[in-house]
Amino acid sequence: MPKKSDKVLHFFEYSFFAFLLWRAFARERFWTLEIRRVIAVILIGSLYAASDEIHQSYVPGRYASIYDWVADVAGILGMITLMVFRLKWRGRGG
Repeated sequence: MPKKSDKVLHFFEYSFFAFLLWRAFARERFWTLEIRRVIAVILIGSLYAASDEIHQSYVPGRYASIYDWVADVAGILGMITLMVFRLKWRGRGG
């Protein structure tokens, strides 16, 4: 059984993953706020996290955990929140 600090790692790993997804969908408009990009990052990131947990249920010595998935999604939403605040602060938000 993993420690509770494991959830902190999940949070930061998936927040970084969300940043990379944001960057991948941005092209040359990294510092513009587009609702389609926000939705895409949340959906793709959350679905990937769910598929990762499902995959772990088939790996010997590993297990799937809804709490890991929640920590993953929290990391994604945390990064999206930071990006939106950053964009609004810079004056380039939608």
